[in-house]
Amino acid sequence: MNLFSFPLPLKKIVTRTAEISLDENDVIQIVILDGIRMDYYDAIDNYLVIKNFSQNKKMLKLIDARYAWFIDKNAKKIIIKNEIAQKTTAIAILVRSSIKKNL
Repeated sequence: MNLFSFPLPLKKIVTRTAEISLDENDVIQIVILDGIRMDYYDAIDNYLVIKNFSQNKKMLKLIDARYAWFIDKNAKKIIIKNEIAQKTTAIAILVRSSIKKNL
């Protein structure tokens, strides 16, 4: 059960590591799946979905990272260095513990 009430997604794609959707307010919602280990190729996969949804526009992004998961250093580099950060108007990250805040 979701603790938050978000608008229904207009588009939704589930990758191996995340559920990514675009809602009616043009907010990209990313839910990191429980128990995953995100590698370089997973990060590229998620990046391509986000790039497709944003259509080269700056977008708001909401990331739900409350589940237990791990990201390797090569995947982290993809997320930090690519245009996802440049094409973000604002970002909100939901976390369960302070340990994940070090992302």
